[in-house]
Amino acid sequence: MARKSRNQNEKSTQNSVAKKPSASAVDSYAEGWDKIKPSLSKDLLEAIHSQGFERTTPVQFATIPQILKEKDVVVEAVTGSGKTLAFVIPVLEIIKKRSKKNNSKNPKTIIISPTRELSQQIYNVFQTFIELCGLDYSLYLAIGGSQDEADTVEKIAKLKSDGATILIGTPGRLEDIVCGRLIGSTVKKSSGPSKNWQSSTGRRSTPVVNCKDIEILIMDEADRLLDMGFEKQINMILSVLPKQRRTGLFSATMNEALTELIRTGLRNPSKIVVKVESDSMLLSEQKTPSTLSIYYLVCPPDLKLYLKSKQQNTDASTGSDSGGKASISKTSYHVASLHGQMDPKRRQITYDAFTNLAPETTGLLICTDVASRGLDIPDVDCVIQWDPPTDSKAFPHRCGRTARAGREGSALVFLNPGREETYVEFMSIRKIPMFPTPYLDSNLAPYEPKKSENENMGFPEEDMESNSLIENLRKMISKDREIYEKGLVAFVSFVKSYQKHEASFIFSLKKLDLQKCAYGYALLHMPELRDLKEQTFVNYEVNLDKIPFTEKKREKIRIQKLKEKKAKRKATSEQLTDISKQKSSKRKLESWSHQAEIKEKRTARKEKRARKKEAVFKAMETQALEQMKLPEGSSNKNPETDIANTIFKQKLQGTGESLLKLVKSRNRSGNN
Repeated sequence: MARKSRNQNEKSTQNSVAKKPSASAVDSYAEGWDKIKPSLSKDLLEAIHSQGFERTTPVQFATIPQILKEKDVVVEAVTGSGKTLAFVIPVLEIIKKRSKKNNSKNPKTIIISPTRELSQQIYNVFQTFIELCGLDYSLYLAIGGSQDEADTVEKIAKLKSDGATILIGTPGRLEDIVCGRLIGSTVKKSSGPSKNWQSSTGRRSTPVVNCKDIEILIMDEADRLLDMGFEKQINMILSVLPKQRRTGLFSATMNEALTELIRTGLRNPSKIVVKVESDSMLLSEQKTPSTLSIYYLVCPPDLKLYLKSKQQNTDASTGSDSGGKASISKTSYHVASLHGQMDPKRRQITYDAFTNLAPETTGLLICTDVASRGLDIPDVDCVIQWDPPTDSKAFPHRCGRTARAGREGSALVFLNPGREETYVEFMSIRKIPMFPTPYLDSNLAPYEPKKSENENMGFPEEDMESNSLIENLRKMISKDREIYEKGLVAFVSFVKSYQKHEASFIFSLKKLDLQKCAYGYALLHMPELRDLKEQTFVNYEVNLDKIPFTEKKREKIRIQKLKEKKAKRKATSEQLTDISKQKSSKRKLESWSHQAEIKEKRTARKEKRARKKEAVFKAMETQALEQMKLPEGSSNKNPETDIANTIFKQKLQGTGESLLKLVKSRNRSGNN
């Protein structure tokens, strides 16, 4: 997200855009606040006007009366249409009227939002109007990430003793407060794709507050709450709230899961849908504000960075660029980063610092989808999307960080040539119009193809200025290990997210040029990827082990670990060498195929059979000779032995026929 300084806005638009715009100057505003029925109290109307909101937006004019009439509402409206005030104003009005009858310390309203930043923003809006109206209401912000445990315990103790009129926070923290914290071994962590950080069933501690007096429940960005896996926490919170309450669901988009929540958590709700009509789409209903212009630029992934740098050079200067030179220098404007894995304290400090930039300061916030929902950062002029979101429903929310509350703004998304160009039609079907913007040359003029190039391509086959910029970046990265490692992690994360894209027909990894993507990330080498079939990436010539950390302490630890790793690798190598030598010497003494051993065994078996056969014949020969020595006139008691002896005798003397014939002839004579 980029915001220009006030001076730059004056030069580009010839008029200054204030942080709190006059509603009367915006055609998207509807009626005056005094037209709302039932009427709002006088002090609340004065507070609204003091903030510069002279007229209501359509969503506010349609929603506030329904909540004041004690009806459940489901509100679907484009991003930046004023949904926050649509529930803040009626909540304060209802509590103000009921406080005379019920002045207990128990909370009267619960506001649930998906992120810390959005919860903090809602808290600030409530606090502003409570102070302006002079109301004696207490707020409690329940968000995670506090590192000071003692401070958290103190706040919980204060909430328990003093109570709070309005509870605002994320589902997990609110569940702990209104339902009690899970204790013992029943806490189960989830490893699934959804972020169900803990089970919502099991043994619990005593709740911090009593919810018997809750009159209103508001769920802001309700579809996002379910997408982030908070369904169990929300159902648990709903189970302890009174049935006779008012419930409001606010979101820019609706889905099936939200429909199920509406069915179970609301009673006969009034559905309010606020849409925008666009002349460019033949008066069809579009899902984005009319003051928001969304552009797309088709170019290869290795040219994105150079185009972005050219845009920044123009924005940061007074309108003239640096002559197209691909140099890297420190920017003259405020740059910050924001993502979900940041330390919570640092994340809050970064967000507060960027939202409170001085009017004359130009700022650039590099962020993930953690900042895509609900956040109202002042004076954001442009949103640049490096890649389309994995979830197509997040696209209008990303773009909606600009052009809020009637201001004008623009959004740009980069698309790769080929199949990704159909994303424009895909968004058009979803009532989100997009317009092309040309590739810029070194003079920031629309690119005109040369005679040797394809006229329909719209971008150069090779941009020397872009290559020069990336090579300078690679040179810088080769001297900083932290950036080198983060670049590899970022690229691998990009590939994984691309694989999981919901519109997989448009965003196909097989059709993506990973080599150019890696070069666009200024990687020194291509990381190992399963889907990478061909390796044509040109590595940067550098010894990867010698890339240092700029921080001396980290570099010292890295060198020590590297030495230990090399020593371990050397010891392992020597051990493997010894084992290899032992195996080699053993192989030289023995036949590799064991054929000699098999042959020896076969010969031994043959010799054994021959010796056995010879022994049998010798035994029979001895017996036959003994029979021949019987005295004359004595008969053998065993006639069969007599016959056998005769046969063997003849055989031994060499006068007999074959054993088989002799046996057969003896058998025939015996039968006769």
